[in-house]
Amino acid sequence: MGNAPTLARVGRECEDEFAVAWLCKQIHEYVKTLSTADQLRAADIQNLALVIYSAYPSLNLDEVMLFFSRLAAGIYGIVGYNSVRGENITARIRQFLEDRRREIERYERECERMERAAEDERRRKYAVSYQEYKRLLAAFAAERFGGDEDKAREYLATHPEGFQNFAHSALEDTRA
Repeated sequence: MGNAPTLARVGRECEDEFAVAWLCKQIHEYVKTLSTADQLRAADIQNLALVIYSAYPSLNLDEVMLFFSRLAAGIYGIVGYNSVRGENITARIRQFLEDRRREIERYERECERMERAAEDERRRKYAVSYQEYKRLLAAFAAERFGGDEDKAREYLATHPEGFQNFAHSALEDTRA
């Protein structure tokens, strides 16, 4: 979901140092939400950024920001009690990834459900009885093939959209 580049792509296209610096900025913004006793030193932030960059290169930038936002909100619990360490943060990434997987699966299921509903609605809108189909086929054959329904069926076997267009306009004319 989304078009944000992955950490690996940022590293390839903008150099590894840029990707790590970007991660450092995200970590620094997160650390500002912690109590004074839980602050990380610059070297700790740099090390944590390197660990995340090397262990989770498939995370995209949006996911990194979402992870730190959720972490700051306490969704993954309290990271430390006056003793925040990088591994306390990275340990929460697995839970984040599992949550994201479930969210994406739920989103994809909802998209599929909506597509099926739209297709069902389209079919209901253009559904016709067998008698109506026979009437439309006869009209199509008369218009295009001098009344020869066999020739019309042969044509429709390879050009179904031709009959669909004909049928849609014919049905709209009768319903209008």
